[in-house]
Parts: sequence; structure tokens; C-alpha cells
Amino acid sequence: MASKDSKESKKVVLTLQLSLPFDPPVAGVEFVPHSVVRASTGLLQDVPPHSFCFSWYRKEPFTCSVHRSESATVQCRCCVKLNIPVEDSYHCSPQCFRHAWKRHAMSHRNANETVSGTTIVVQQESGEPSSSAWADFDHGKSFDENLDLEGVGWVKVGSSKIYEPTNDDIDFPLKLECTAVDHAKGTSLVQTIVTNPVISFPHRSPRQMIAIGGDEKHGNIDLRSQSSNGLTFRVLSYNILASIYAPSNLGHCPAWALAWQYRRKNLLNEIIEYDADVICLQEVQNDHLKNFFEPELTKRGYSVLFKKKTSNGVFSGLYFVNDGCATFYRCDLFREIMKSELEFEGKGKMLVEESLGPDLADCIRLIKDNVALIVILQTLKNGSADNDLPSRICVANTHICANPDLPDVKVFQVATLIRELEEIVESKIPLLICADLNSCPGSNPHTLLTKGRLRCIEGDNPLKIDRFIKLVHQMQLESAYASFLHSRGIDQKHSSKMDPNNLEPLFTNLTPTFSGTLDYILYTADSFKVEGLLELPGKEILGEGYLPSPYWSSDHVALMAQLRLLSPNASSKHQPPTLKK
Repeated sequence: MASKDSKESKKVVLTLQLSLPFDPPVAGVEFVPHSVVRASTGLLQDVPPHSFCFSWYRKEPFTCSVHRSESATVQCRCCVKLNIPVEDSYHCSPQCFRHAWKRHAMSHRNANETVSGTTIVVQQESGEPSSSAWADFDHGKSFDENLDLEGVGWVKVGSSKIYEPTNDDIDFPLKLECTAVDHAKGTSLVQTIVTNPVISFPHRSPRQMIAIGGDEKHGNIDLRSQSSNGLTFRVLSYNILASIYAPSNLGHCPAWALAWQYRRKNLLNEIIEYDADVICLQEVQNDHLKNFFEPELTKRGYSVLFKKKTSNGVFSGLYFVNDGCATFYRCDLFREIMKSELEFEGKGKMLVEESLGPDLADCIRLIKDNVALIVILQTLKNGSADNDLPSRICVANTHICANPDLPDVKVFQVATLIRELEEIVESKIPLLICADLNSCPGSNPHTLLTKGRLRCIEGDNPLKIDRFIKLVHQMQLESAYASFLHSRGIDQKHSSKMDPNNLEPLFTNLTPTFSGTLDYILYTADSFKVEGLLELPGKEILGEGYLPSPYWSSDHVALMAQLRLLSPNASSKHQPPTLKK
């Protein structure tokens, strides 16, 4: 026989949890709160169907409704609930409010709206709740019950879940009031959060384009409209730091500057500011591409190609996300001829199966999810001397394995990429490689690309993979940023940010644990002329700290080159190779 206690209905207490993604709010950056109703049992089925309502308020200074020369220090809580004109709700002191109470209370009785209470208790079994939701607001409440010492100056500024602070909000706190309404009972839960004062969106020092060549021009140049004997365009390469790799806490960077809502706006502003014709981004999350970068750049005249890494990635709470390489190009300047998506994981498996043998120890080290995205673009404004054939360029965008303990894997991936690109170069199609090699200048991958040959793999190479891959090529690749040291007339402040020994920047990645160059723009030397480079950052641009920062939202530095496509040889009439889809 069941006990008396088991027959009694069990009460379930519901709570509304409300949190903000960062604090303080930043003007111009979307503020998206997280709200959820939870049951004391921890069971989802004990949470009744409900909906949320949101109200945003800005705190402003007001004057007393009685003594107009005095600043308000208290507000009538009832006036706020009843939507009575806000200027009539403020008083300079509790004594002022008490003296005006009889007259003031008349406005409450004349109001038509009522307000509910603030807690909810429901029963697990059917039947009437033991205590129901909020009691209606009692217009006959006493003076003390209506006095709000914390509510002075709250002006409603929004009524949707997402709020984007404006310049009018700067220096003032915001208050979010979230209400969860039970669909069946009409009862409600309310939670409120008050933020720190809204801050201005940080403004960084812009990076300038520096002219390269005999004209000795400096400053923010744009030669694209000045070239008459070849197409001139800008190509940008930038690892934007995917959120799945970004720490939520860094000693050198405030938490609000690490939030994705802030970082995405700052990154987009930076990318748009560079005004590139071809944009190669690494570490682009597939959800961020779909929900933000693709729509934002498409409406600015770009087409997009994307290749996600081949692993499942990271579970975000709703779905799996992973990063990859995204290439954007201006629709009015280029059109896509063909593309190839290179998966190093598949190439590693093929080498294991065909040459190494799946039973060989350590063969799993080759199976990495890194990718490359290769596209051949045709110019829509023919800069070629041979008008019978529109100019074509090939752009390869890649992000190589990051693990420093796998130097052989890095070489394998770069050698595999070279093999894919050689056929294109043999067809006399100019080549650009935008890459985060995760390898420093003078390393095995860098040497193979820039010198055309690698005698042996330095470092750990347990599989002896140099027996099975080609470590030589004839593509004659040069680094765009080497032009800072090769050209005359370059200001010393720019050349001093280069390493004269390896002809690369001193750093493109700057964190508390690492400072060095990992990112490169490489090109076939007989196909392009470098006419401008985006200046390299120093302390006058980055400040004294590390990356990311409130001004620069990635731990990498963007690289950009302004290139002129040289007139092709007669052999350029060869048809482009057939790339694997």
C-alpha cells in the first residue's frame, strides 16, 4: 500500500536564469542575453511551455518632479509599472516623495493597467497550484512599498531580445528585465540584470598601404586604377581566430573584447577597411560564415567559396561546428572558372594504404583534418595584351597542421599542396598562395615553397615519408613581403619590421607564449609584380600588449599585397587543367 507521502503532490519550483555574454556593453555591438527556465527537479518535462519578453532600459539623470532644480534620487515603482509619464515618477528625496504622496497616489488610482507578482510554484500532478503566480499590483500600497531607491532614471530603449547599444547609451548603465510567461496559467517569472556603463567602440590606428617600386610613393595608396598594362588588384590573407580556439579569459585582453559579438564586428570592420579584391581567411567557423561573414560580404559585392575541415569539430550545444578556409572575390572583377577542395586527411590515408601499410606504427599522425581551397578565377576586365584569352589567376588558400611535434606532417601537407598546384602552373596560370603554414621562416615547409627544394625533413620523421613524397618543384615562388627589403626607397620604419635573414616579417602571430611569422602570401615570380604592401604593425599600431586585443580581434596579423598581373606569354593560350571538384 502506498504511503501517505507518496500520494501527496510534489511541488516543482521554477526559476528563471538570465545572463549576458559580456559586460560592459559596447556601443554598436549586439547584446544577446541567454535566458532559460529550469525546474527544481532538473527534469525538462517539468518546465511548462512558456515564452520570454524582454525590456531594455538606460539609466539617465532626471530632475525632481516637485523641485525642478534638484536632481532625482528616488523613483516611484508603481509609476514605472503603470506607464505613468516618467518625469512624474522622480523625487529628490524620500521626504519629498512622502510629502507628495497623497497627490501622487491619485495618479495610481486613475491608471488602468495592473501588474503581476514575481514567483511561481506549480504542482507536478494535475490540480490547482498550491500557490499561484504573482499577485496583482496593489494600488493601495503604502509609500514605503512603492519607493525605489535603485530605479532612478531608467528609460525604456528596447523591447526585443537583442539590443544594440547606441552612442546615446555611452557612459550609462543598461538594465535588462526578462519575463517568462507560462502559456497555460498566464503566470510569470521575472529576472533583472544591470550592466556596467556602456563604453565606446574602440578606434584603432589604421594600417596604411605602402607603395613598392621605383615611384617611391608612401602612404595609403591605391594603384588599381593607375595600371594600364595589366590588371592590378589586392589580395588579403588573414587567420581570424575561430571562436572554438579563442580563450574566454586572457590576462592581457578584457573579456568583452573576446566575445564573438564584439570580435565579429571588429574583424568585419577591419576586413572592409582593407578593400581587398580577393580575401583569403583561415579559421572561419562554418556557422559564423553562414550567419555573418557570407551575408555581410555578399551584400558588399563579393562571392564566397568555403572548405570546412574534415573532422566533426566541436559540439556547440546545438550542433557541431568546425573551422575552415574561406575565399571571397569581387563579382565585378572576377568569375569562378573551377575550384578544387584538397583534403589532407584523405591524402594521408591514401599514402598509408598504398605505401606505408595501415599496420605501421605512428601512421595515424598523417591523418589530420586540415584542408586547402584552390580556385581559378577569370578576370572580367581583361588586362592581357592577348585579347583572345581572358586573364586567369589561381588562388590557393590553406591552413596547415598546427602541432609543433609533427614537422613531417607539415611537410607532407605542403608537398601535397604543391603537387596539386604544379599542373596549374605548368599551364601558365599565375599562382597565389595565401597560407597559415603554422611554420616559421626557414622551416621545412617554408624552405620547400620558397627555395623549390628540401634536402631532408628536419625533426621527427618516424614514417620516413620523404621516401614517398616529392620534395622539389619548379614553380619559382616568392614571398610578397620580401619586396620590403628588395625595393629601393622604402622607409626604414617599414624595413625594420622585416627579418633580413629570411626576408619575412618579424611576426604575424603575437601572443604571450609565441612571437613569430606563420602567415605568408606567395606568388609565381614571373606572373606578378608587387606594387604595394599593407604596412606591418609595430608598437605604434598594436600598443604594448599582445594579440588579440580590443583593437585587433585575432592573434594573427592580416597580410595584404597589391599585385599587377603581368602580360602572359604566348604559352598562356594553353587550356587550364581539369581540377578535381
